[in-house]
Amino acid sequence: MDKAVELIKSLIRPFLVVWGWIIYGVCVWNEIEVPAYLLAILGAVTAEYTGERIVKRIKEIKSE
Repeated sequence: MDKAVELIKSLIRPFLVVWGWIIYGVCVWNEIEVPAYLLAILGAVTAEYTGERIVKRIKEIKSE
């Protein structure tokens, strides 16, 4: 079950990060106000995703 959850997370999170930045860019490009919830979701998902990757790298370095 854990492997299925990890697979889903690994597929969805990068998609959300890319999708969010694209929508953000479209809003800025067209000079439309960026919705606050988009900024919140984008910030949370990006911070969580990069934070998890950093923790995994640190654990890999320490185990070597």
